[in-house]
Amino acid sequence: MELEKNFIHKNELIASAYAQATVEDDYNLPDYKPDLMKMIDAVGEVELEETKVGSQSVFVQGKLKFSVLYRGESGEKRISSLQGEIPFREKINMDGVEELDPVTVRAEAADLGISVINSRKISLRCVLEFQAECRVMSDTAVPVAVPDGTDYEVKMSDRQVLQLLENRRDVLRMRQELSLPKEKPNGSELIWSVVDFEGANFRLTSDGVEIAGTARLCLLYQGMEDAAFAWYETSTAVSGILPCRMCAQAEHYQVKICGVRPLVELREDSDGEMRLISVDLSLEVEISLWNEEEISFVEDLYSLTGELEVERKPETLEQMLIKNSGKTKVSGEMTLDELEEAMYLCSGHSRVRIRRKEIVEKGVEVEGDLTVDALYLTGDEDLPLGCARRTFPFTQILEAEGIDENSLVDLEAGVEQLQLTLSDGHHAAVRGEIQLNMMVFSREELPMIQRVEEREPDEQALQESPGMVGYIVQKGDSLWKIAKENHTTVDNLREINSLEEDAIFPGQKLLIVKSVPLP
Repeated sequence: MELEKNFIHKNELIASAYAQATVEDDYNLPDYKPDLMKMIDAVGEVELEETKVGSQSVFVQGKLKFSVLYRGESGEKRISSLQGEIPFREKINMDGVEELDPVTVRAEAADLGISVINSRKISLRCVLEFQAECRVMSDTAVPVAVPDGTDYEVKMSDRQVLQLLENRRDVLRMRQELSLPKEKPNGSELIWSVVDFEGANFRLTSDGVEIAGTARLCLLYQGMEDAAFAWYETSTAVSGILPCRMCAQAEHYQVKICGVRPLVELREDSDGEMRLISVDLSLEVEISLWNEEEISFVEDLYSLTGELEVERKPETLEQMLIKNSGKTKVSGEMTLDELEEAMYLCSGHSRVRIRRKEIVEKGVEVEGDLTVDALYLTGDEDLPLGCARRTFPFTQILEAEGIDENSLVDLEAGVEQLQLTLSDGHHAAVRGEIQLNMMVFSREELPMIQRVEEREPDEQALQESPGMVGYIVQKGDSLWKIAKENHTTVDNLREINSLEEDAIFPGQKLLIVKSVPLP
């Protein structure tokens, strides 16, 4: 016999895995690029092209895209850059997945190292980090009522649960067009650009999910006069809306920025001069929307007229325990080139990583680091640019009252703002603020009733059992447990023992009278 059921929609985490891989290769400079005299800076990003799931493993294929800023040989353009890519294919061991399972992978270039072999050749080595998750959209069947016409004793239980409304990945594209200030020279060629997306802010609207933040831009470009290079740094507000059909119904939401892909171009203005800066930001976004519902389900049942064989299945119900955010400040000093004096800071580029999260008493302890790259001008005409890098660790505890070892913690980190100031010619002061957004889900596994089969009662056992008995309440007893084991009902126990409520205590004396339905 099937019970009447409702369904709870959820995006269930089946498996997850973390892996590292090292990509190494040599790269020859194209013929049209000037000889390389000295490296200044380098950045890398991972672009995944294919994800293939096998038995207990995931294969990812993509490319490491890199950009190198360098000083050319004498007589060439003083500052130049080159771009290239290295293909890779890696295997991620992932217990619990099989072919055709949906797996998402986030990849990051964690540590890019480049060494100069000669003026026309460089060697690259980069550590790639992969975070893979397998989540399956599923429905949890919850029994809410017994069929009409049955005369069962039924115990109902109430829970507040999350109902998933929508979960999807999308790309939000935002565009801004800026102009070079009047004091900056006209450009002829873009040499180098770095864009950071800071201060991410999310809001549900009637049209969808609004994402806003600040695009922090630094670019180097070739000037028109005397082949001199120039630089420009600025910040601009950007925002956009991703349409979402279930936003109006959602009580809880989560927005994750899984990747930021900028494209910067130097363009001609209406006068035909290269003074327009086009900034295109593509944000890879994951959106989850939930409702919180109170459900009443059949926890247990029995019959006074027959034997019930109950088939159960363990199911996990999730609740929103807490949604919390916090900011942690990072400060310190970074050393610039000790041989060349820095005259001016051109830009600061940063990235934040969470290294560890651990559930502690009443909260979650987070450890991570903020890596800062500082690009600066020097007084050396032969090498007018320098770059320094330093990593600053941080620790923060986010409060989460009621959290336990079974709770699920979802944590995202981003740079809220970054400020660099020149302390002297060889040192820069760094002040950063990191935004931590956390959602904690409590999880409870319950043996949910799937089917019930009724059999004929054991008449002999029923006749041999006493019709009336005195009972002393034991630890762990409840009125329901006592009634079920002694062929009576909770209402009968309360009436015979003059109980006004269901609460009982160990050592309490009860009179139990067997209930025998009339034929």
